[in-house]
Amino acid sequence: MARDTPLTTDRDTTGSQPRAHLQGQSPGQSTTGVATSTLPADPGAAHVARNSTMPQPVPSEVANRCKARKLEVERVTHWEDLVHQSSCWDELAGAAIEPNVFYSSFAVLAAMRHLTPPGEPEFLIVRGIDSGAPTDATVWCGFFPFMRFPRYQSIPANTLRFLKHDYCFLCAPLIRKDCAKETLRALTDWLDNARLSILEWTDQPGDGRYAELLTEYFHARGNQPWLSGSHVRALLLSASNADTYIRTNLSGGRIKELRRLERRLTDLGEVQYICVADPRSLATWIDEFLQLEHAGWKGVGQTAIASKAAHQLFFLEFAQEAARRGHLRILALLLDGRPIAIKCNVLAGPGSFAFKITYAEEFAKYSPGQLLEIDNIRRVHAETGIEWMDSCADPIHPMIDTLWGQRRTIRTWVSPVGRWGRFVVAALPLLRWLKRSVRPAQAIAENSL
Repeated sequence: MARDTPLTTDRDTTGSQPRAHLQGQSPGQSTTGVATSTLPADPGAAHVARNSTMPQPVPSEVANRCKARKLEVERVTHWEDLVHQSSCWDELAGAAIEPNVFYSSFAVLAAMRHLTPPGEPEFLIVRGIDSGAPTDATVWCGFFPFMRFPRYQSIPANTLRFLKHDYCFLCAPLIRKDCAKETLRALTDWLDNARLSILEWTDQPGDGRYAELLTEYFHARGNQPWLSGSHVRALLLSASNADTYIRTNLSGGRIKELRRLERRLTDLGEVQYICVADPRSLATWIDEFLQLEHAGWKGVGQTAIASKAAHQLFFLEFAQEAARRGHLRILALLLDGRPIAIKCNVLAGPGSFAFKITYAEEFAKYSPGQLLEIDNIRRVHAETGIEWMDSCADPIHPMIDTLWGQRRTIRTWVSPVGRWGRFVVAALPLLRWLKRSVRPAQAIAENSL
């Protein structure tokens, strides 16, 4: 076995279940992709089965209707009114210029039902309407889940801010790629007639076609927005193959160390890496994830998902609905059938989002989270149609930043609407400077007393 070959996994794609775990399940409840080692094996054998879970291309008749139809903006202030419109919503999510699982129907409805985010809902739906066609023949061209506030920070100003909560890591609206400019133009027309001063574009992608579209939108409005925040976080962009990616982003010493840790783990028992994709099995693994996370430091600090009933209910609904649609992947590292690291990924179009990861702290010295992440890198490269994965991690993350080589920029823009909005946005840089200047002066004064 070549010593300089990066860590890899020997996968079985027959859907067999780990023998020592979940023994009470029926034969139909299979897991997808079982690996017994992260040592070198045939990468060509690594493939996760998938049953048409990738969003299909927009039908030509839908795209053509986008160009020809009249676009109208519908304002929805009661989120319950959208419960029965998930088919149009999901179709738009699969055709969006910027994939965003956190604004999919199941994610937004679960958040509104269980997390009660701050602000009053003011969801804007841009619909394409054909003259003389029935209402149910319309297609969604844009979905902008805003929340309304009477103030921006401490300033009286009617504000729309994108829906944001503890488990929403991207706030890019869903905009149909075939009529993106027309959709934003319809939004502009609506804003010009709304009682509004500030529009905050929270946590928007700073790279790619959507970011270019947003820049064009700001220029077209003629009102210079203010960049109130910007940071970068880890991004995984698929390379030609997993070996190339690992060699490029990990040093030879790091690969050798991870191989050593895996060997030490195998001294304790049988090691397996699995990927669960079957909706019939995922319910059990969702519970396993919650239990493992709550058993660690997050449970002690009351920051685990299961520490708060509302957060647990959100996660259960979000994960179960993602699983039902074929968008959820749960990866696990097992030791003698016991999960010692679990990772939850959610697919969205050509990309995916690393939602959460947890591990058993008693095995921390073996770095089970990092070993599982190496398996994740291989599975991302093996699964057809996945081009990238967003880490959803904090900036300067101590683990993922050392394994993933790319970064994506996340920005928050404050855009003015009307005269008062332009005045407020123009004053914001000065107000921030004054606030930062006053704090040190106050500290010096307090220390001198």
